[in-house]
Parts: sequence; structure tokens; C-alpha cells
Amino acid sequence: MLCPALYATFYADTSRTRSEKMTQRLQYAPPPISRDWLCSAMFVEYPHHRHKDGHTLIVALVEEYLHLWRLALTYSEKRIVAPGCILAVKVAHQRDSGRYFHDCVKYFNYFFDREFTWGGPSDIRGTIDTITAYRELTKQSPPEQWKDILQEFSRGRKALRLVE
Repeated sequence: MLCPALYATFYADTSRTRSEKMTQRLQYAPPPISRDWLCSAMFVEYPHHRHKDGHTLIVALVEEYLHLWRLALTYSEKRIVAPGCILAVKVAHQRDSGRYFHDCVKYFNYFFDREFTWGGPSDIRGTIDTITAYRELTKQSPPEQWKDILQEFSRGRKALRLVE
């Protein structure tokens, strides 16, 4: 059974042969999680952000949290991590365990309990895997909410080497 989040356009594209399509990484739709509910859950957790700039920040964090879910599904073999501000959205989402479970099953087809905690500058694999996966998936660099990981990636790109 195909994951319900799979883009139908993948199969509708007639410009490429089936084998060309199958060599590409599958692209998944954004998770069907209520953005309004997540934003309201964040305002419950962080009531001091109930001003215009705070609302903009919360909405941006929720959007990046949904990107995190897409990264986790699309690049399940990589170590995908997130900075603390985005993990705060995950914590708010998990507070309603029934809703979190339902959202996981609806998007991943199973309960998804993966740790996204970034280990800081020493987490070289997480830094490289996350930034390269984000750029590959969205065709752009991560925005401001990912600045800690992005700075470390940019600062140490020449020095970062993975040792298997």
C-alpha cells in the first residue's frame, strides 16, 4: 500500500518513462496536520508570543516543523535533526498524545517516535545530513529558524568530514 502522502502527480507525469521516475526519490506532500491547531497549541505553551511578531514567528516555526516531517519521511536513512525552536513545536504537538498518534499514523502509516535532537557542533552527521537533505527537498537553503545548524554547516563545511 502506498503512503497516502505520496504526490499523485508522480504517477501522472508522462514526460518520463517509468524507470526514470523510479530512479528519483519519491516526493511527499506536506503532512495533513492542522496548522491552526498547532499554532494554537504553541500559543498555549508560549503565551508571551501573542503579539504580531510572535504570531509570525510561531507560524514560521510550525511550517518548518512540517518540513521536518517531510524530511524524516523522504530521507528516512539519514540523521535528520532540528534546532530547539522547531523541537518546541514537536513537544507542543506531542502534548496531545492522541492527536499526535493519529497524525503519525495518517502520514507515516505507523507511530513515529524519532528523536530529532541536534547534538550541537559535535553532531557532524546530523548537520551534514539535515542541511543537504533540506536543500535537496526544497531546492533552497533552510530559513532563519534553522540558523544554528546552518551556521555550523557553513562555518565548518571545509573542516567537516565524516568518518565511517
